[in-house]
Amino acid sequence: MKLSHVLLSVSFLIVFLFVGYYSLQFIPTFTITRVEVTENEGRAVPSAIMTELQELSGKPLFGNTKGNLEKQISSHPLVDTFTVRRKLPNMLKVGLKLKDMSAILRVVEGDEEAALIGVSGDKLVPIALEDRDVYPDSVLRVTITSAYAAFLDVYGVDSGLTETIRFLDAMEGDTSLITTVKLDNNRIDRLGKVTLELASLHAQVCVREEVAPDVLKKAIDVVVEAERSALHLDGLWTRYDLYASGLVRRKRRRS
Repeated sequence: MKLSHVLLSVSFLIVFLFVGYYSLQFIPTFTITRVEVTENEGRAVPSAIMTELQELSGKPLFGNTKGNLEKQISSHPLVDTFTVRRKLPNMLKVGLKLKDMSAILRVVEGDEEAALIGVSGDKLVPIALEDRDVYPDSVLRVTITSAYAAFLDVYGVDSGLTETIRFLDAMEGDTSLITTVKLDNNRIDRLGKVTLELASLHAQVCVREEVAPDVLKKAIDVVVEAERSALHLDGLWTRYDLYASGLVRRKRRRS
């Protein structure tokens, strides 16, 4: 057989396969009726991705559907890795792994939660407000001011934030009574002003100087013991200031 005949046969075969594959998207049997999505750590799926998946119903399993979905998922800031597979005759299987976060920063303006920012290594990752529950409560939440958020947006993760996260992660024992961690960091190379709120006790612990994590944990234990049986019918909070030299109880005031 001449080379020209071989090339012609191969060309016909390629065209036949292309036309056959292209035709699959017009066969009703291969229309998506089900999408299965799982996250590697069992975390919730970001809302934008869920919306994209819900809109796949009725679209062809073949054609551009898979490629378009992969582009949407790959552009999502929370996604680390992912897979998209077809399962005949009418199903797409999506596997996700979200980026691990050492902390989630809550940017608060007044009493409003204005934005969420994830801290992944030395990177800042925007998190949509509707995705606030994607990461479990075990991920540290830190409340920061909009001014500090603007600083981080320009300069990235600074050493003060890194040290604060490490400091709080190093605390041992039960810290479940801590409902809010606030960071007011006006210093670049050392631990910023950290305030821990214990809402059920109407108490705050303000870290005024750098102390070891075990010292902070002992201070919290002292506050819990002192405030556990107190009734706060007037709604006032008790503030405790923690210094390297000791813990100081301040006057009760509005939170």
